[in-house]
Amino acid sequence: MLNRRFFPSWSTLAAVAVLVFCTVPGLTQGVGSAITYQGELRALGFPASGSYDFRFRLFDDASSGNQIGPTLEHLEVAVSSGVFSVALDFGFAQFAGDAQWLEIDVRPAGGGAFETLVPRTRVTAAPYALGAVTALADSVTDVSIVDGSVGSDDINPAEVQRRVSSGCGTDQAMRTVSQDGSVTCGELGAGTLTGLSAGAGLSGGGSSGSVSLGIAPGGV
Repeated sequence: MLNRRFFPSWSTLAAVAVLVFCTVPGLTQGVGSAITYQGELRALGFPASGSYDFRFRLFDDASSGNQIGPTLEHLEVAVSSGVFSVALDFGFAQFAGDAQWLEIDVRPAGGGAFETLVPRTRVTAAPYALGAVTALADSVTDVSIVDGSVGSDDINPAEVQRRVSSGCGTDQAMRTVSQDGSVTCGELGAGTLTGLSAGAGLSGGGSSGSVSLGIAPGGV
C-alpha cells in the first residue's frame, strides 16, 4: 500500500495516493491483473474538484531509467473534494519481482500540457500479491509444495511417466508401459519365430513356412 504526498516545486498540483487491489466479485471469477489507484488531488494546497486527465507509467528507476509496460491514460476523471479513483491494468507480467516506480501526469480535462508529479512513487508490497495468482519465475521449490499434493491430474504424460496403474495375470508378462501408466500384457512364451535351426543330432528346421524338427539318422 502506498501513502505518499507529491509536492512538485514547479506544479500547482499535488496528490496523496493509495494503491490497492480491486475487490474480487466471487470465488468462481478470476481476480484479474488490475489494481485500483485511489488518491487525493490538491490544487494550490486545497482539495481539487472537477474533471481531470491522468496518465500513469511504470519505470525501473526512481528518477530516470526505462519505462516498463504500457502508458495508461484516464481522461475526464471525476475528482470530488480532492478524492478520485481509477483502475490500472499494467498486466501480470509487469510485476515480476523487480523494483518499480509509478510516475503520474495530470492536467485539467480538455487539453493542455500534462504536469508530472515528482518524485515517482515506489511500487511496494500490494501489487506483488499478483504473484499469488501467477507464480513468479523460479518461485516454486520443493519447500513450497506440500508433500504428496501433486497427483496424476497435475502431470503431463508427454513429459513425465505416471505411476503404473495396472498389472498382468500370472500367465502373462508385461510387454509395454504407456506414459499414462497403462500396461499391455502378453502371454508368457508367446511370440513370433523368424527361424528354427536344427542342432546336432536333429534334422529339419527352416526360416519360413511350416517347419519341424526330428531326430537325424544316427542321431541317437
